[in-house]
Amino acid sequence: MTASGTVFVTGATGFIGSRLIPRLLQRGHTVRALVRRPEHAGHLRALGVQLHPGDVTRPDGLAEGMHGADWLLHLANHYSLHERDEGIYTRVNVEGNRHVMQAALDAGVAKVVHVSSGVSYGVSPISRCARTAGWDPTRTPTGAPNTLEMR
Repeated sequence: MTASGTVFVTGATGFIGSRLIPRLLQRGHTVRALVRRPEHAGHLRALGVQLHPGDVTRPDGLAEGMHGADWLLHLANHYSLHERDEGIYTRVNVEGNRHVMQAALDAGVAKVVHVSSGVSYGVSPISRCARTAGWDPTRTPTGAPNTLEMR
């Protein structure tokens, strides 16, 4: 990535994005960020980030936002250990990923970096791994009762 390159970032307001964007700017990159709520991303605008309103779950406008970008850093995902709406994993982490990757192809983005999580399809408290490890979903790792509702 050259110092004059344009980087389009999804998940810009998240844990990784909020730490990565200042470094990209310090290195001279132009940064465009997909943001669901521009009114909550004033800190990015103040840094000089070009805000592109949108959502990975809605493909309209994604390719237009990426047009002219050299790189896509796809960081957006839904991550929760206690999600009540399990369908959100599919909407954001599967269908949203498909929308973003298709938009990158349509926009001619040369390089794509996709960051995901082992929890991108949800967490099952009775998974084989949990059973093998002897994990009790009614208890926290310290042994205290788990007060969060588990399904």
